Amino acid sequence: MHQLKRQSTGKTIALDSADRLGGGGEGHVFALGKNLAAKVYRQPSAAYTRKLGAMIANPPAGPAAIAWPVDLLVDPESRVVGFLMPRACGVRPVFHYYNPGSRILHSPGFDYRRLHRTAYHLAAAVASLHESGYVIGDLNESNILVSEAGLVTLVDADSFQVNDRETVHLCRVGKPEFTPPELQGKNFAEVERTPAQDRFGLGVLLFQILMEGTHPFAGVYQGSGDPPALEQRIALGHFPHGSGQTPYRPSPIAPPYTLLDPRLRELFERCFEAGHRDPSLRPDAQTWKLALQKAEAALIVCGHNNQHRYGAHLQACPWCERRQLLGGRDPFPLKFAAQVPLFDRLGLRLPPIPKKVLATVTAAFVGVSGLGWLGFSQLGITVDARSVPGFGTVDALAFSPDSKTLVVGQADTATQFWSAETLKRIDSTADPRRSNFFSLSASFSPDGRLLATVDGNAPASLRDAKTGVFGHRLEDHFSKDGYFPYLVTFSPNGQLLATVTYNIVSLWNVEQRKLAHLLEGPVSDILAVAFSPDGQTLVSSHYHRSNAKSLLIFWNVKTGKRLRTQDLGIESVTSLAFSADGRTLLSGGGHGSIGSWDVATGQLRRSMGQLGLKRFAFSPDGRSVAVGDSTSNRIKLWDVRSGTVTRFLLGHDRPINALSFSPDGKTLASAGEDGTVKLWPLTPLP
Repeated sequence: MHQLKRQSTGKTIALDSADRLGGGGEGHVFALGKNLAAKVYRQPSAAYTRKLGAMIANPPAGPAAIAWPVDLLVDPESRVVGFLMPRACGVRPVFHYYNPGSRILHSPGFDYRRLHRTAYHLAAAVASLHESGYVIGDLNESNILVSEAGLVTLVDADSFQVNDRETVHLCRVGKPEFTPPELQGKNFAEVERTPAQDRFGLGVLLFQILMEGTHPFAGVYQGSGDPPALEQRIALGHFPHGSGQTPYRPSPIAPPYTLLDPRLRELFERCFEAGHRDPSLRPDAQTWKLALQKAEAALIVCGHNNQHRYGAHLQACPWCERRQLLGGRDPFPLKFAAQVPLFDRLGLRLPPIPKKVLATVTAAFVGVSGLGWLGFSQLGITVDARSVPGFGTVDALAFSPDSKTLVVGQADTATQFWSAETLKRIDSTADPRRSNFFSLSASFSPDGRLLATVDGNAPASLRDAKTGVFGHRLEDHFSKDGYFPYLVTFSPNGQLLATVTYNIVSLWNVEQRKLAHLLEGPVSDILAVAFSPDGQTLVSSHYHRSNAKSLLIFWNVKTGKRLRTQDLGIESVTSLAFSADGRTLLSGGGHGSIGSWDVATGQLRRSMGQLGLKRFAFSPDGRSVAVGDSTSNRIKLWDVRSGTVTRFLLGHDRPINALSFSPDGKTLASAGEDGTVKLWPLTPLP
């Protein structure tokens, strides 16, 4: 048991060996609750103290996810022996996703589109660090963690190269297979590195992410004797996929180089060929970001397997060809049906679920009738892929205001309309401007006439809610620069529409189809927004990844002015909802508890503990919260007023991925990793 103190507050921190997450030659890493981790060095030094102090004082300016030091840890003699950092949960090393065997075992639904998204977020993290004056140095596959959504977290930040204006604290380690040619064979402890050298390692990782783990310098040796090691090939610039002559040919079992978007191939050749001659010619991370965004937008879906996505520049699906090459082993296999398990209903009458079950698919949910966006709460629906061909991963799901219709949006087919009562498909209409349209977020107008959608690679759209026919595209200067919204929700009276792009909320006049206000917050990620019931106020949740803290900003929607800011002192808030009278604001998120806040005073009225939640949803009346307990696979219904559990719902035999209340509050839908969806009829609380 380590008894240490936070330097900033003097608070005692107890680190138990049972909570050790891992370790290496430098020290050990311990879990400290759900939000923080602590690294304790074996041999602390004054140099580490100066370096960590400089990092804490100057976190990266961008919103990228990095396990950045947030406080120093001192022992009883007041020596700095380690530091605190945000804890990355629900993540795996990146090679678990780009390696096809590991990916199929752990994340069979992680498709090629999501690999592009992973590559994009990696480039974004590197860009954030470089823009803030940092150099990573040891950029490799083991210090990149990835979530199921393709979000990236960089770890081992204390090994980065840091310039504190008096001393350059060097990165003293590195892996040869990610090291640029000019540094091969050098002593890293004596070399001051540059961003151009990080760009080489970034290029290697992006190539591996998009090419099933194949190293860009791997290939079949055509010379005599033993084949040279990768570091020798890198030093000589022997990139077998480029235009230069090399004694290698690409491996016949590797994905074809032509699989990659032509814009990406051009950048790889700049990185590994032109960059071999002149490191300054290697593409920077921002250039990679833009190219990866365009490459992802150009992906199309295979007509034989909706898990196969490939570039529109190709004439045929390369994954189908690869499946034949590998003797039937499919890198992105179809998901097969699972049986609905039997379960206790605890006195609740559960309507029969037809044996139309597909592995769980996820969706982002937008609340209606003044509840606002319920953050990145995931929802699920299961449908028999055998009776509905082409139905794949769901990216958005919204109930109509009358609770009778579900709108389902995904990349595999056009946005679809389903009956929430029968789970039968009603209609499907594609975007005439986009053959591969899908919804990342969706919201019905309160009168049920309009449907607003965003797909992550285009501006927000307004559609006819009955037919889904495209009506209007809401374009602003952000979308023209290639930055697109990812959240959307109507105001309670339907006159305004809020769309979110990173740290900015755009308020649109729905009738005029014009931008009314831009609400720009601090450099951060906006994870949730909600309108007050009277429609006069909008609250946004801002998360700064470098210090893992959230704050709320309250905005006057009429003037676009900031009313006040509230520092919550907790980790990411991904869900917000007002009570019907507007006096209480509910919040929830990665910190694992539900908070009930007095809107007028900003005081916390009640916190409903550490719930062990994985997913949750608020009831439309704001009186109940449904929580998917990740420790028991049960659903708990909590009464917000009393903070007590009112009932348990048993049925899922694996973790629950998704929860959603219908707007009338009569039904709760849940989906789990067991590949089932369940509809729970609910009676109102007394």
